Amino acid sequence: MSREELFAAHDRISQPMREELAQRSAGEKLYDDYLLAQLRKGKKFKIALRKANAKFPSEALNPGAGEMRDVEAHYRFMLGMEDLDADRRKIEQFDQEIAKIDVEIEGLLKQVSGPESNQQGPAVSP
Repeated sequence: MSREELFAAHDRISQPMREELAQRSAGEKLYDDYLLAQLRKGKKFKIALRKANAKFPSEALNPGAGEMRDVEAHYRFMLGMEDLDADRRKIEQFDQEIAKIDVEIEGLLKQVSGPESNQQGPAVSP
């Protein structure tokens, strides 16, 4: 699978989540960001959830035992999506840097090869 195909697949898969996140209030977004930050620090999900609930009581989630797995999967998916987005931005930045370097190299090669390189060198006798 090419990079473009991989990016397109990521866009298709993450689009419903992005649409859902766009509908969230500012407080809900802060709650989500805080919970995700706790997960990035290596906190277990239940601890991250408790911390987010304590910091943002108006946005607190209190899933029952049967829902906990789904809520955790939702936030882990968000975390993975953000990580992939960050990696994609890095790849795109590297691509731009590489393109600039390629242009510089091409210019240097033209300078080095110059008009003299088009001429035949001295004949070598066998």
